[in-house]
Amino acid sequence: MLETTPPGTRNRHVSRLIRGALVAAVFATVLALFFGFGLHQYLSVQGLAENRAWLLQQISLLGPAAGAVFVAFYASAVGLSLPGAAVMTITGGFLFGPLLGTVYTVVGATLGAIALFILVRVGFGNALVSRAGGKVERLRSGFSENAFS
Repeated sequence: MLETTPPGTRNRHVSRLIRGALVAAVFATVLALFFGFGLHQYLSVQGLAENRAWLLQQISLLGPAAGAVFVAFYASAVGLSLPGAAVMTITGGFLFGPLLGTVYTVVGATLGAIALFILVRVGFGNALVSRAGGKVERLRSGFSENAFS
C-alpha cells in the first residue's frame, strides 16, 4: 500500500511530539524537585511569618537588586506554574510596600505568563491548534478584522 503523507510530514510530527514531551518533562521535573526539596513549605503565609526576619535581612543586603530578584522568582513561579502565587503576591507587598510590591508583582506575573505562553506554544501549539479545528481560525480572523476591540 502506498503512503499518502507528503515527504517530511512525519519528521515534523515527530519533532513536535519530542518538543511537547520535553516541555512536559521540564514541568514535571521542576514540580517534582519543588515538592521533593520541600520548597512548597516556604510558599505559605506560615512560611512567610516564620522567615520574616531572614527575608527582610536579604532585602537589605541586596539593596536595589532585591526587586529584580523578586521579579525573577515571581516570574519563575508563574512560568513553571508553581503553587503559591497568592502568597508570593502578599510577600511582594510585605517586603517592598504596597506600591513597589504591586509593580514587582505585576512585572513578575507578566514575564512569567509570557514565558509560560511561549513554552506551551513551542511545545504543544500545533497540536492544540489542530485539535481545536476551525475555532482558532475564526478567532484569528476576528482579531485581524477588528484588532482594536
